[in-house]
Amino acid sequence: MKVITGTIAMAVLAAFGSSADATPMMLEERAAASTNVTTGITDSSTVQPQANIPYLQGFSGGACDGNAGKKESVPSYGSTKIINLHNRHSVGTSPYCNGWYHATFCESAGCNSGRTFYTTINPSSCYNINTGWGVESVNIGCDEPDS
Repeated sequence: MKVITGTIAMAVLAAFGSSADATPMMLEERAAASTNVTTGITDSSTVQPQANIPYLQGFSGGACDGNAGKKESVPSYGSTKIINLHNRHSVGTSPYCNGWYHATFCESAGCNSGRTFYTTINPSSCYNINTGWGVESVNIGCDEPDS
């Protein structure tokens, strides 16, 4: 059994609610079966880093199913972040973006060469990456975070 402490524990408490007996210790059972009911994304390997932070998660299946990757935070206000997708076939977005997620899917890891494809993605949605070529990474940002 792992003991979870610090900022991550507080985010878990915020995400799953707290009660008189809910403390930062031994929250692993609650996090192990977490489901984001807004997006329908289930992932037993990661917990959202902080509440109300825009994030993206890659999946091996084309409909946000199959093997789920790590939830990666997405910057806002004109900033972007390169996230390695390792040939994922779809991505799910969190509801915590007011506006659009702006994504440039890239053929190369790090988005430093090869073909690219730009699109906008709605918050709380699943996007099937169907470019006709392997996608290794995405350069993504959010218009404005949900407050």
